[in-house]
Amino acid sequence: MVIQKTLPRHVILNLVVGVFACLSVGHATDWETITSFKEVRRLRLINDTLFVATEGGILAVSDPDQPGLWFTNLDGLGTVDITDIIEDADGQKWVTGCGRWVKFDGHRNRTFPTDPPGLNLRCLVDDGDYLWSGSDSGLVLFSKVGVDGGGYRDRYGITLVNPFPPVNDVCLDNHLIWLATNNGLAVADRSVPDDLKASSNWTVFDILSNPELGENEVRRVKMFEDSLYIITSTGLFRLDPGVSDTSFTEIHVDSNLVFFDMRIDNDSLFIYHNGGLSVVSGGVSTRLGWPPGLPDAPITGFNTGEYRWAATYRGRGLFENRSGTYEEYVYTGTPGNDVSDVVIRADGLLIGGFTRKCSAALVDGLWVSYMYEPAFSTTELFSDSYGHVWIGTEGGGLWRVDDTSLVNFNDTNSTVVGNVVDHDFAWVSGLIGEGSYLFTSLFQAYTGYPVAVARLNDDGYPVAWDSLGVDDGITDIGIVTLDFHDGVLAIGSVNSGVFYCRVGPDPFDKTDDFCVNFQENNSLILSNTVRAVKFSPDGELWVGTNFGVCRLDESLGMVGEIGRFVDVNLPAGFGPDITALEFDSRGNVWIGARNGLARLDAALGTFEVFTTLNSGLVCDEINNLLLNPATGDLY
Repeated sequence: MVIQKTLPRHVILNLVVGVFACLSVGHATDWETITSFKEVRRLRLINDTLFVATEGGILAVSDPDQPGLWFTNLDGLGTVDITDIIEDADGQKWVTGCGRWVKFDGHRNRTFPTDPPGLNLRCLVDDGDYLWSGSDSGLVLFSKVGVDGGGYRDRYGITLVNPFPPVNDVCLDNHLIWLATNNGLAVADRSVPDDLKASSNWTVFDILSNPELGENEVRRVKMFEDSLYIITSTGLFRLDPGVSDTSFTEIHVDSNLVFFDMRIDNDSLFIYHNGGLSVVSGGVSTRLGWPPGLPDAPITGFNTGEYRWAATYRGRGLFENRSGTYEEYVYTGTPGNDVSDVVIRADGLLIGGFTRKCSAALVDGLWVSYMYEPAFSTTELFSDSYGHVWIGTEGGGLWRVDDTSLVNFNDTNSTVVGNVVDHDFAWVSGLIGEGSYLFTSLFQAYTGYPVAVARLNDDGYPVAWDSLGVDDGITDIGIVTLDFHDGVLAIGSVNSGVFYCRVGPDPFDKTDDFCVNFQENNSLILSNTVRAVKFSPDGELWVGTNFGVCRLDESLGMVGEIGRFVDVNLPAGFGPDITALEFDSRGNVWIGARNGLARLDAALGTFEVFTTLNSGLVCDEINNLLLNPATGDLY
């Protein structure tokens, strides 16, 4: 197992897509956020402190041997999706993120919205009373002065063909402004900002005018040694203005490289690419080779003059080379921000499932990664009554984890089988257990038996396997979720509603089993596309669909029927695409959706809706919900 340290700060956690956050159900305004700073966008050295702009917030490091300060949405940023941070000529720090500029003063921050709202800003350059920002949709000007202390000034169309291309970098040179865009390199005179609204005032260099570039996407643009340098994904170029034409000279680095970043540090131009590092001087590139100790390619970095920081590709973290070999700066939080699930072991151990990375447990303030093979991604987590954690993957089957070992279950040693396209690609879509039985739903099981059932011994290890499928009445293999209560297994499918299967106290004994398939045409279920199924503490089945929430009312069943579904009227503007359901100890229903989180008060029948605009949520799209009954915390 690999140990990853997190910041030594007490947190309660609540899971939302993209990041951990926190909510105590007793006090629905008590939020905490814990996140990962491993996905780095920009590095800036300001007053001997390294500021790291990441997709998990801002990390400020003064001592490479100590935890840094970290800032998230709850510190006044309003988001954790940070793209850049600079210090202007007056010593004021400014931050860009998704949908906002931030006047940054640590925990006393002021945010300014973009226009249109939610515009993702990519980079930031100081220009006196103004800030120039590249965005996903063109160049944006922000004024630092005004009645309200500053704000959005204008957005500029650059070309007639694609007026607002993504702008990746901005470079100011005397009266000129240069833009690295996805549609080429653009330049204009910025002396009168309003003149930039006319596309005729822009000059654009792309593969039509300059085929030597090879592509239109320009990633960085810098002035260095009185020349203009740019990088595309595949090349480094210098701009040579001529009397009759303007051409780009390629600076050869090496063949078949992918370029990520270009920085000027200590009067040298450094190029970051998938082959390591290169440095440019006098128009000549020198290959520095692969940085020793880095686990992946450097995508950006910073040279302090004594040593170098480097951020790595695929979010492998932040590294420094004071010793001559790059070593990880371990205080960067969770393994990742793309979170699929979370469980709490019987002894209180918290485990997070990170979609593109291995799951990890928070042990004495350290994140310990379980080094299994998730194939495409980690999907589901479950903690059984024996103290073991089960990990479902998309493509890698099912894993059983304890403190010392990892065991994989697939069709070589279990009924956890692959899908119809690839029989070796076992896709776990749901996990639930009851007593000595474990149920695993499999998406598109090629055998036609999409539910694997394991009988566990007194130590919690599988001693026998069985499966449920077509012969048991489960006639759809597009299974995406399941839950269990008092001998009944509820199974949600993509196209066929819910399978309500009574398997009794022993699922291996099928003599008294039966399955009922609830669909729109026979049970009044809202939709045959089911996202979540959940039994309430008293055994009432609730179902989340792409068209809302309904519950099974057994009192409405005709003779021979189990019941009919009753719609749950959701608040206006919430849903209807539901992703998760959970019940707290007070009987309240928590509902996750693509656009927020809602709580249905069991006593009053009223709803409260939480979004990024009125709560500590960092994203409105909820992946999963889990309540810790011991503490009352919702994850």
